[in-house]
Amino acid sequence: MGTAKRITVEEVDSAGLEDLRDGWQELSRSDPAAHYFCSWSFQSIWSAVTPFQWFALVVRNEQAQLRAILPLAKEILTVRGLPAIRCLRMGGKPLADYSGLVCAPDFEAEALQGLRHFLQADKGWDRILFEEVLDPRLEQLANSLPQNEEALEPHRTLTAPELSLEGSFEELLQNSVSAKSRYDIRRSLRNVQRMPEFRHSIATQEDFTSHFEALVQVWVARWGTRTEQEIERLRHVLRQCLAAGELHLSVVWSGSSVAAAVCSFLDSVRKSALQYITAYDPGFSRFSPGRAAVSLAIQDALKRGCETYDFLLGDEDYKKSFGAESKTVQSWSLDRHRWRSRVGRRALDWRDRLRGR
Repeated sequence: MGTAKRITVEEVDSAGLEDLRDGWQELSRSDPAAHYFCSWSFQSIWSAVTPFQWFALVVRNEQAQLRAILPLAKEILTVRGLPAIRCLRMGGKPLADYSGLVCAPDFEAEALQGLRHFLQADKGWDRILFEEVLDPRLEQLANSLPQNEEALEPHRTLTAPELSLEGSFEELLQNSVSAKSRYDIRRSLRNVQRMPEFRHSIATQEDFTSHFEALVQVWVARWGTRTEQEIERLRHVLRQCLAAGELHLSVVWSGSSVAAAVCSFLDSVRKSALQYITAYDPGFSRFSPGRAAVSLAIQDALKRGCETYDFLLGDEDYKKSFGAESKTVQSWSLDRHRWRSRVGRRALDWRDRLRGR
């Protein structure tokens, strides 16, 4: 356990998640900078299937009140089965699109100071990966950590388009979309209804399996194979999110064939839908089923009272055609330059060069 003025910071593993539930949810509701992937619900669901060792750094004030939570995970990078780098990753990775923390708005400076002291004093890591950070406070923490034996290196900058939802779908088309895009969207909605035996369905707990298999079918066909472990982890997360009322999963069908599918997380606290997976069968391209499926998902988000539709990572043109505006998501790595870390990095470089031959 680490301490700083007025606060304590402690590590809590997945066994302690239930005890954190009420306080974590209260913090999320009070924190305007928090996002869905840092919620208790998402982190508790993901912690059950993560390939890493999940934990959270929990910050409390001198009255022992919960003031901040930073979800993390431990991963050991190996070379020929031997440990090389002890890595800290963000708690929702690799499934979450964003990383961040949850913090009481009036306690940010104290929480960041405590987290910095704790991580600097912790000898159990060689590298911290700050991946896809959508939280200015986590950026502050990353920049405050480097000392004489550490270096912060930028990895990549990505964009994440987001659409503001107001009024009806028709009002959105009139106010946020260009004339050409408006025509294309309306045409796609007409075209899919002309497909043989057109049907649009939204998953319930009773028919989750058929919808999930339809989603995976077009997702893998469109974007490449996934391991059985990846698919089973995704199945677990989506099933549990649906049970919690935090998932939209819909399919556009032509008879028994899957034309397109969309999967979005639903954040009732921030009134947002977060589009996680969308894919379509190229065999139905002339009907534009992918655009239609997204349009129908946006209509569903409006009916649910969502105020934003977050397209998550990626700057594909179709996202901009709906009038979405991009926000920036950044990643960094922090490496310690101690002898153990240097040896581990050299071993990983050697391994990667061999794999590249």
